[in-house]
Amino acid sequence: EHEHEHEHHENEEHRKIDWEILQLWALYAFHTLYTSSGVEWWISIIPFYYYLKMILISITVWPSTKFPAFWFETFLIPIMRKAHVVLNVNWKDYIMNKVVKELYELPNHMLGLLIVSEEEAMAVRKLREEQLVQALEKKYDADADDDDDDDDVVVN
Repeated sequence: EHEHEHEHHENEEHRKIDWEILQLWALYAFHTLYTSSGVEWWISIIPFYYYLKMILISITVWPSTKFPAFWFETFLIPIMRKAHVVLNVNWKDYIMNKVVKELYELPNHMLGLLIVSEEEAMAVRKLREEQLVQALEKKYDADADDDDDDDDVVVN
């Protein structure tokens, strides 16, 4: 029975070490994205940035500290949750409703520079809104026709 408890304790210790190693690998992957994305270049303007970074990385990989778990729980998990929210957005509708609409509105914003009368501006805005509605309807009709062809395909 004592031997069984000893084996159980060893298994727990191995799981703890495995979890710490996985946390370190995840932190390393995040650090790689951070350094290669260009974010670090902007942050490196901070005085003594690279000294602070060296100290933080040294503390993080030091075996007896709890910093891997701290960084993992405090920063990495919340960032990943936000990334999942962003990735679950219906990008097709977002682009059509936000980006395309803003592009169609851009001339309306420029009209203030060219048209003096409010009546002329309202007439042009109304025309642009009608064009936007027509363009979006054509786009969604074309997408609906394309989607009808793919009824047997299931995407998660």
